[in-house]
Amino acid sequence: MKIIMRYILFISLFVCLMSAGEKKQTVYSPPGDIPAVIADSAARLGWLAEHYWGNFNFGDTALVHNPDYTEQAFVEFLGFLGYVPQDAARQAMKTLMTSASVNRTMFDYLSKTTEHYLYDPQSPYNNEELYIPVLESIISSGLLPDIEKTRPRHQLVMAQKNRIGMQATDFTFTMADGKHYHMYDLKAKYTLLFFNNPDCAGCRDAKAMMSDDAFLSKISGKLAILALYPNDDGNLDLWRKTAYPPFLINGYDENAVIINSELYDLRASPTIYLLDVDKRVILKTYGMDAVLKYFENDTEQK
Repeated sequence: MKIIMRYILFISLFVCLMSAGEKKQTVYSPPGDIPAVIADSAARLGWLAEHYWGNFNFGDTALVHNPDYTEQAFVEFLGFLGYVPQDAARQAMKTLMTSASVNRTMFDYLSKTTEHYLYDPQSPYNNEELYIPVLESIISSGLLPDIEKTRPRHQLVMAQKNRIGMQATDFTFTMADGKHYHMYDLKAKYTLLFFNNPDCAGCRDAKAMMSDDAFLSKISGKLAILALYPNDDGNLDLWRKTAYPPFLINGYDENAVIINSELYDLRASPTIYLLDVDKRVILKTYGMDAVLKYFENDTEQK
């Protein structure tokens, strides 16, 4: 019920903003006239997402040079999709790319813009689930020669690995004492895979957040944290000298199999996966904020 009420509130705010935007044409105004026959809140959000770009002129290539209009409209679109059911959000991304196929200039612009916002690990809008339909559109597009699809194809292959809801790929890791274990040997309600490098600033920040008393109280007895150095740069000496919180299971990939075999997409350090008791992926992130939020919500629901 709370979610439905939030949907309804967002729809009301969204329509009000669109009405205000009509007075100032320098700001993009999406269609807001939802058909009256659509009564379900989620369905109304889906309709808004699907028709968000209905007033946008994809044939006007000059708009790619107007970030206050086009890029801002895209950012607001992504913010809105945060309230939309996942399937509807993915369909909305697909619809956007289909509409952009009217010309190469607009298609290229939106391809690069979506990559920046959805695929960059540093982006606050990072969402590979929404980037996948974009990649599929790029690969199937007749606007691009095949050679330009090589990189998107590889991105798609990597994005489809260890997705949310999938069972995470098992791997072997080595402890400081030389003993070998499988990730699936870890038995806990939740498992946190903390792929890190010893000299990574973001990794130090993540370790500090893991050590916070409030976080430790929330995860006590239900979370196993595996800090895994991928050994991609062969700097084991530094890894051995680096301090890690004592409650972490601290290991490394002896033969760098995870990187060399591309078992996981480790484009940034740290890369963090939260798994459930069956080792299914709950979330993938590049910092601890999303993890903290998850456990705050998990605690509130108890």
